Amino acid sequence: MRNKFVVGFLTGLLMLSSICMASASTISVANHSFESPDISNLDSYVGVLPNIWVTYLDDWSSAVGTRVGTYQPGVTGKYDSIPDGDQVAFTWAPSITQILTDTVAADTSYTLSAYVGWRRDTITPNFSIELLGNGTNVLASTTAASSSATMVEGKFTEVSFTWSSTSGTLNQTLGIRLDNLNTSDTLGPVEFDLISLEAITTSKGPGPGAAVPEPTTMLLLGFGLLGLAGVGRRKK
Repeated sequence: MRNKFVVGFLTGLLMLSSICMASASTISVANHSFESPDISNLDSYVGVLPNIWVTYLDDWSSAVGTRVGTYQPGVTGKYDSIPDGDQVAFTWAPSITQILTDTVAADTSYTLSAYVGWRRDTITPNFSIELLGNGTNVLASTTAASSSATMVEGKFTEVSFTWSSTSGTLNQTLGIRLDNLNTSDTLGPVEFDLISLEAITTSKGPGPGAAVPEPTTMLLLGFGLLGLAGVGRRKK
């Protein structure tokens, strides 16, 4: 009887020790909806109200001489609405990039999301969205061709992908790059809004922070506790 109790007890401990905990967090992306600089408070804008823009972005970088910036679609009729705030980013040529403060963590999945706009006065946008490591390494990416998102004229569409860290990428500084892949200026700009990066770290054991067990974890825990209860009743 004692042996059965020991076996049941050890089985329960094994199940408890194998619990997988998933902890979610949002990684900070500065100026994530391109509201800075606030064009409404600037005198150095280009264009005529309400279609005004500036050729720079706070917290994002681009190659010298490229035409990138932020503008207010306003009531121009280019879009039905925009995802967040009053302004969106545009790029006529290469990319806009932001290097983040977070680094790649072990056992972590990252979901990068961006809204891409299809203006009524341009063709379907040809874009690339990349998750970077150490500024230049492309950890994962999606493009207009590879994304499953369906673009709609006059609207912004959410485009996202998920990537899981590997041993060879740990501790690399994360970054985000948004690209215009159009081969000519005549094809128009690509416009982005509301960029976000979410991280889900999976670890064994309770761990620190707010952790949420997965459904299979709860099932294992239930079986483990039932096993211990059953053994205890048989001992009596």
